Amino acid sequence: MLVTAAVVFGGLAILVLARLRACRNVESTRSVLVHIPIDRAWELVRDFPALFAAHGRGRPLLRIEAIRLDRGDGRSAASLWRQRGTWAGRPYWAEIEILESAPPHALAIRLVRDSLGSERGLLGHRGEIRLRAEGEGMRSTKITWHLTARLRSLPMLLTLVLVPERARTRLLDLSLRSLKVAIDGGTRPAEAWPTTPFPIPTRAATVPSVPRGPSARTSVRRRQRP
Repeated sequence: MLVTAAVVFGGLAILVLARLRACRNVESTRSVLVHIPIDRAWELVRDFPALFAAHGRGRPLLRIEAIRLDRGDGRSAASLWRQRGTWAGRPYWAEIEILESAPPHALAIRLVRDSLGSERGLLGHRGEIRLRAEGEGMRSTKITWHLTARLRSLPMLLTLVLVPERARTRLLDLSLRSLKVAIDGGTRPAEAWPTTPFPIPTRAATVPSVPRGPSARTSVRRRQRP
């Protein structure tokens, strides 16, 4: 009896370890087609912190309330943004660095650190948005989101296996479905979490609160140009 239990337990342990090992390398690619020209699409996605505040995965767990530019011009490589809000009702912050910016075709970012210590369990984190003009007259844009990371800590691995939505939120994963709905419109399922569109943050800007309830309307705010 004890031998049988030991064999079963050992087999389960091997399966769990194999599953964790397989999850160490995170890589996902998703795309949507939106019906606006590439230059307009770039204007809406180039400020990643604001984009993530409006269309990041993990709602209603995560709510971003303010964005601040701590380094650089906010557009080019090495710029550093800081987000502040709440995670499951508790204070939360995250620092996001722009790795590459090639208007209007590509933007790459990484998580520098956050209040949950996510960076301690990550290697090679990179999120990349790619844009490509498509369709007749190039009036549509294919937006591709590519996420890669290597998890090196057991807590992060367990989070990804047991509550993957939480792990991907900490990896700054985007909801492209939410993004497409905001751009192209359409009927949102009743259970879908409403989002705000893309505020363009300035230094020490504040992101509007995310409205609650499926009937909440969204509005696009554009920065006034001199």
